Amino acid sequence: IYATYLARLGRDAEALTWFERAEKLSPDDAVVAYNLGLLLTEKRDFERARMYAQKAYAGGVQLPGLREKLTRQGQWQ
Repeated sequence: IYATYLARLGRDAEALTWFERAEKLSPDDAVVAYNLGLLLTEKRDFERARMYAQKAYAGGVQLPGLREKLTRQGQWQ
C-alpha cells in the first residue's frame, strides 16, 4: 500500500524499492505483480512490465488497466 502511495505522489524510485521489497516477501502475490507492472510501464521498462503483467494475470488479477496500458504502447502480445 505504501509503494502505491509513493507512486501516486510521483516518487517512483522509492515506490519501486518498496514494490521490490514486497515482491521478495510475497513472490506469488498477483496484486504486487500488477502494481509493479503499472509502475514499470510508467517508467517505460516494458520488458519487466510485461513479465509482471503476465505474472499478475496468471495469478488471477482481473483488472484490465495494465494490459490496456501495455497495449497502447504496442507492448502486449
